[in-house]
Amino acid sequence: MLEMILAVDKNGCIGKSGDLPWRIPKDLQHFKSKTINKIVVMGYSTWVSLEKKDLPNRKNLIISRKKSGNKFINDLKDVIELSKEHEVVVIGGAEIYNQLAAHADKIHVTHVDTIVDKGDTFFDMTLLNLFTKASSTKMSDNGYDLEFATYTPKPKKGS
Repeated sequence: MLEMILAVDKNGCIGKSGDLPWRIPKDLQHFKSKTINKIVVMGYSTWVSLEKKDLPNRKNLIISRKKSGNKFINDLKDVIELSKEHEVVVIGGAEIYNQLAAHADKIHVTHVDTIVDKGDTFFDMTLLNLFTKASSTKMSDNGYDLEFATYTPKPKKGS
């Protein structure tokens, strides 16, 4: 199964200056609950933002065209193949999300009711048009109104 998890503002912003644009404890708990004991896949820049440290209790894989080794993947097709036999969660960044969204079985999105000033990394929100909102929970935390939504692919025409 291929899943994705991300938090976005009203404009699809997911990052600012190489980091998350907010610190929201309930979102971090949600992230942990959706990724624990799974394989997490991230782009090189996301890994650098984590100070090149693995997230605990998860197998961490990094997508990179230039690096090699047993924690690096050089081709997105390998992520898709891996997801046929394992639970794989893509955790960023924008380029990886945008390239793999059409292959996702689920996308977990935390909608943060704000607009990030000077945000510089964005998820293409039009990709959610390929999906249906399957579940949603609303709450507030740390001064933000949140919606935790899970999206599943719309049925393909002719199915």
